[in-house]
Amino acid sequence: MFRAFITLILLLVLIASAGARVDSAGGKPPRLEGRVVYHSYTSYSDGRSALFVLSLGAGTLTTISRTWTNLVDPMNAHWSSDGKQIVFMARPRDDRGAAGRFDIFLHTVGERGNPINLTNTPEEHDEDPKFSPDGRKIVYKVRPSTLREMDVTSRIVNTIVTGGGWERSMPYYNADASVVWFVQQRVGEKRGLASIRSINLNVADEREVVEAPGGYYPIRDSVGHFLYSRWVSPENVHDQVFLYDGVTSRSLPFNSPDYDSSDAVPIDQRYMALSSTRKGGAGGYDLYLADRSTGDMWPLSSYNSGVNTAREELGLAYTPIKSPH
Repeated sequence: MFRAFITLILLLVLIASAGARVDSAGGKPPRLEGRVVYHSYTSYSDGRSALFVLSLGAGTLTTISRTWTNLVDPMNAHWSSDGKQIVFMARPRDDRGAAGRFDIFLHTVGERGNPINLTNTPEEHDEDPKFSPDGRKIVYKVRPSTLREMDVTSRIVNTIVTGGGWERSMPYYNADASVVWFVQQRVGEKRGLASIRSINLNVADEREVVEAPGGYYPIRDSVGHFLYSRWVSPENVHDQVFLYDGVTSRSLPFNSPDYDSSDAVPIDQRYMALSSTRKGGAGGYDLYLADRSTGDMWPLSSYNSGVNTAREELGLAYTPIKSPH
């Protein structure tokens, strides 16, 4: 009886400490190198998004979009493999100062001058660009149903998939760029039951990988694995981060049914960065570092106090490269 009582006490202590780890955002964050790029806005439709680069090692924060004059509303940036360039979506500014549809832009970080408009298609809305692992191509969405691939040097464009009454978005390459993952749902549906699908670029084989309520934002984690966000349930629409390991999906330990955790990007095999609405932050969505094993979380404002604000901080991407110069 005494042994059973001690066992019960130890079990309760373990459960309590696990809960404390998941809820804890205090303590000193780990020392990390590399840089993250992200955007910040008041709302998606306010037209005033800005792009920032945070150096984790140096603790410096730079508003890289501050001097650009040929575009407004930049967001959803992604690094090239060498850490020298980013691609992102933004609204081109015409001669009258107005902004309309989204195009895909390319910027060499640290260089002066305006980013290059890669698509410049007045009749189209181009969104969600991602570099291939070797940095030679980008994949992106043409609203609502088309996914395209562009050679960055030649600008030759290939349509991957189109039509069918589906909205396709958030494409992302696998480790050898033979497969593109993307999100598919009926046109006009507001993040209901979504399908994360894959298409093999060599044989044009398309198939469903994961079906989940509110599923979106697949991002490569390792060979055959990707992270994605989904609702807790159709009734509880708080986002949680899941890992798909090539066979099954599992929830990560920092998730909670009481707040959103989404848009996760891997830093290494232990840590990832993400956006979250957990209590104690500076605004709506703030940026955090999370330990995928313990569930510990630290605000990225631990590296620079200017990171999290009353605005929404979203669209993280990470490069291990400290500086390209």
